[in-house]
Amino acid sequence: MPDHYFDVDDFRRFLERYPTYGDPENRPLYLLFGMDREHAVVEVTQAKVKYIDRIYTANIGAGVGKSGADTEGLQGVYWLARKLHDDEGFRELMSDAQLLDGLNSKNVNEAITHVHRFGKIINSKLPKYRETRSFCSKYLYFHSLAHPIYDSNTSTALPLMLNRSDWRSLLQDPARKKERDKLAGDMSYAELCVKEFELLRWIFPDREAFQSEVKQLDHYLIALYRREWPL
Repeated sequence: MPDHYFDVDDFRRFLERYPTYGDPENRPLYLLFGMDREHAVVEVTQAKVKYIDRIYTANIGAGVGKSGADTEGLQGVYWLARKLHDDEGFRELMSDAQLLDGLNSKNVNEAITHVHRFGKIINSKLPKYRETRSFCSKYLYFHSLAHPIYDSNTSTALPLMLNRSDWRSLLQDPARKKERDKLAGDMSYAELCVKEFELLRWIFPDREAFQSEVKQLDHYLIALYRREWPL
């Protein structure tokens, strides 16, 4: 038995009850990210950066403002998108990071490296901006089929269910919020990616690679954190 408290039966019940959880709000983003995958059109890149910033509250726009960068009169997200568009390393990364076969044992380290590479590119434009994990993982989550998302939902729910038998109470009892936040800690993207991959291999032992399953696991963690499951 794996050394964690993940409840695979509960996860399967969630998939049966909510097979399209997250789809209505995410479908427009998948359509957008399916456009200009080579990132050759600056207006499309601007739209992608803005939607991740606004809809998924990645706060990269606020980061541009706090950095003191000279945006030449442009809104922060549009200025950053133009800087990314002009960066050959960014376009190379987007080509490398598509991983359309899904997450597997051969590319899990690549998926982690992509987020780190993306963060370094962001920092080359915004030297004072340090929290790149959220924006970069969310962007690649929609660009690829193999990058787990990193946000407050997943990075809180996952370590609790791995380490505490009372994880459900910690997540869902409002009276335990302070205790939950203290125990959640600060999981790195590498830790989150590896742990999710290990869980996926355990949940779906007959699969070699994971595409929709990566999204399903993230949706489950998000629903738990938001107290949308179980109802």
